[in-house]
Order: sequence, then C-alpha cells, then structure tokens
Amino acid sequence: MTFLEARLVIPSTPNPDGEGRTFDEIRTWHAAYTTKLRRVERYLAETFGGYTVTKGHGVWARPDGELIEESVNVYIVAYESSPVLCGRMDSVRDNVRVWLGQDAVYLSHTVLTGQAVV
Repeated sequence: MTFLEARLVIPSTPNPDGEGRTFDEIRTWHAAYTTKLRRVERYLAETFGGYTVTKGHGVWARPDGELIEESVNVYIVAYESSPVLCGRMDSVRDNVRVWLGQDAVYLSHTVLTGQAVV
C-alpha cells in the first residue's frame, strides 16, 4: 500500500484590490472569502479523511514583475495512492483556484515511505 502526502498552498487572507473600495466593502469581501475557504476545508476533510494546516507567508511574482505578499495556509493531506484520490486532489487544486478567485494554487505530492501507523 502506497501513501502520498499532498501540500496545498492557499492564501488565507489575500490582499483584495483595495483601490476605490470602502472599509466595509473590503470587510465583506474578506468574510465571503473566509466562508469559501471553510468550504474547501470541509471538502478536504470529507474527501480525504482530514488534513493538517500550518500558517505561512507566500510571495508571488506577477507576469509584470510585481511581487504580491500574502499570508497562506499550507494544507497537508496524507492519503492512499489510487487513481480516484489522485484525480480528486488534482481537481481540488484546479477548483480551488476558481472557487477562491486565485491566479494560482500550489500543489505538491510526496510519496511516503515506511510503515503506516493506523
């Protein structure tokens, strides 16, 4: 039995384009984003049986060279390697990008070695 560890990096509090927005509009935007992020977390828990999340800091370079700095959540999900679950994890990355309105969502996979602890 082979297990994989996936790391999914998602902005936890992205910086909305605040130009021309009122404080209330930005606050409403953040509340809506947080609600969407909680739905993603629920999907990860229900689909893969759970996850661990760590906080981090991400820096992204836009095509024009502008650097964007954001707080990020790194979701760590261990799951049994199977075509179905691998396909779901790949689709999670693509769907999360759309659901949260992100330019990109980072996903990496690592094959876990050793005896599984159950």
